[in-house]
Amino acid sequence: MRQKRNLNNDKRIMNKIIKILVKMGEKVKINKVYELTEKETREEVEYRVVVEDGGQVDLAAKIVVGERAVGSEGSLKIKVLLLGEGATAVVVPELEIMTNGVRAFHSASVGKIDEEQWYYLCSRGLSRAEAKKMIVKAFLA
Repeated sequence: MRQKRNLNNDKRIMNKIIKILVKMGEKVKINKVYELTEKETREEVEYRVVVEDGGQVDLAAKIVVGERAVGSEGSLKIKVLLLGEGATAVVVPELEIMTNGVRAFHSASVGKIDEEQWYYLCSRGLSRAEAKKMIVKAFLA
């Protein structure tokens, strides 16, 4: 799926935070392209994905900075939290830059809940289920 940004206002900023929950047994595939086509525009895209045990996500996202998009900025961040040994994620952030004079970056991180986080919250009287709920809520905030 392609999404074009034909923005004529100077330094128009588009911010998106996409939150996704992949439940147990689900397989989710996402392939998304964001295009910057005009000068001095800015697109910030962040994915926050929680994958429950047994869930799978395959997420490919790309920012394309077109030839006329001089002075534009693009950022793409993908963050995935795996909840269980059976949770899997494949993430591919991409940039395609077709002009000079732009700023663009991408990043991706995939991880599980750290044992120190579990220990800290449980030592304060939370059950493991309560701690998990709190961590997921904070991750998606």
